[in-house]
Amino acid sequence: MNQGVTQHKDNAMRRGLSGAAAERAALEELDKESGLLRSRFSVEALKGITSKIKLDADRYFLPRAYEKGNIAAIEYSVRDLPSEEVLREDLTRLLSFYSACVEAKREVLAQHPGIIATSPDSERAKKKFRPSRRHSSLRVAQAIAPLSGLMNKYASAVMRIY
Repeated sequence: MNQGVTQHKDNAMRRGLSGAAAERAALEELDKESGLLRSRFSVEALKGITSKIKLDADRYFLPRAYEKGNIAAIEYSVRDLPSEEVLREDLTRLLSFYSACVEAKREVLAQHPGIIATSPDSERAKKKFRPSRRHSSLRVAQAIAPLSGLMNKYASAVMRIY
């Protein structure tokens, strides 16, 4: 589960930063906000969840931003995917986590306006995610045919948080 990353870079550019400076500011903001949101959950709620993802594309902004903006992830080995039942349980857990995270973000913004640079209610957050064939998430959904309909239905909720 990740945050929308381009809005952070746009915010930095509106503050007069550009290029690498805007990217550094966005990465710092993403890291701070994802840590803040994770801190709202108990150790028990985070059990089995990883906060760090490695996309191995250090030269490019978006993969680095997704690494910094990750709030929660469950890692699977492609060679040893869990059963459909486990995948459904994990998806349900992440959907609940997502809902709790959106609520936590609203609470943080109400208590500390401006501490988080993006809003869960922004117009951009309301846009629908439509994966193309290029997206690996769609390929995974197609590979796990019984879950593909369920995954596509909830892809928007799970794959972005603003």
